[in-house]
Amino acid sequence: MKSKNPKKRGSVPRGNKRGNKFAIKDDPFFNTESKKRRKMGFQDDYIDSGESEEENGVLSGGEERKEDEDEEIDQFAQETADEKRQRMAKSYKLIQEQLEESGRLRRVIASRVEKPDSGFEVLLKHRHSVTAAFPGHRGPVSCLTFRQGTSELFSGSFDRSIKIWNVEDRAYISTLFGHQSEVLTVDCLRKERVLATGRDRTMQLFKVPEESRLIFRASASSLECCCFIDNDEFLSGSDDGNIELWSVQKRSLSCSWVSSVAVCRGSDLAASGAGSGSVRLWTVESAPKGIKPLYDLPLVGFVNSLAFSKSGKFLVAGVGQEPRLGRWGRISAARNGVAIQRLTLS
Repeated sequence: MKSKNPKKRGSVPRGNKRGNKFAIKDDPFFNTESKKRRKMGFQDDYIDSGESEEENGVLSGGEERKEDEDEEIDQFAQETADEKRQRMAKSYKLIQEQLEESGRLRRVIASRVEKPDSGFEVLLKHRHSVTAAFPGHRGPVSCLTFRQGTSELFSGSFDRSIKIWNVEDRAYISTLFGHQSEVLTVDCLRKERVLATGRDRTMQLFKVPEESRLIFRASASSLECCCFIDNDEFLSGSDDGNIELWSVQKRSLSCSWVSSVAVCRGSDLAASGAGSGSVRLWTVESAPKGIKPLYDLPLVGFVNSLAFSKSGKFLVAGVGQEPRLGRWGRISAARNGVAIQRLTLS
């Protein structure tokens, strides 16, 4: 049946009156090059995907970089065997230090410490002139610590706050709040995290960039001191005679009124100072074992502070006739000063 509509029957486009077969090449829309383009003489640019701009030297000067790489290769080729060993040793030492600071690697020192034959050597004269002052706290400043590798100083005070200072610029940065009572001890590693204890029976971990904190509550009447072992573990001491290892679980060991604790950074060696006038060395074992005692080192006086040298061969103690936070006790036979204990490693 023939259709009455001629438009649906033919395949000839509209505008071709003769009804001849339509040729695409005759349509100006499909013309490969317009008159304007032919007049201006444009040329298409093609980029080979097999080479990047850096390989062509467009962004970074490929020839110059290649010359630098060749010089570096020549330098390594010309170094002697001793120079190569020294370079590899420096690289290995740098990697070890980074792993120790991050807490992923811990030096084994405690098992190598031999029992000291001699006691502490006390240095009495300890006076220096003041070079700068940082006003700001409304109460007595009870503790100070630097962030490792920086000029940032953290100060804890009886006004229940922790302030951050830039010692190099001698400028105030910010204040951390959280404790409901006096701040007694602060400690910090390389990260912007501050560990602090207070008389409110809490130990708090301040995360400065995140503006948040973690609160650890203890049953002790007062947490006297604290220190980092690494980014995930830390020690605390209290006036009820407990040393506590804080981690996935808490481990307590008895001692007489712990007034100070210290850890040799990046190792398993720790020390605690007691109000009875003694210093005890500890081995920090992996969880869930906790810590175990090594040696007791006699020292007359209140051990108000402790610090290890980086090598672990020296232990320094701040000794006083009275406790650092009050005058409820006095040992007349003690001498106010700094005591140094040499440690021999096997």
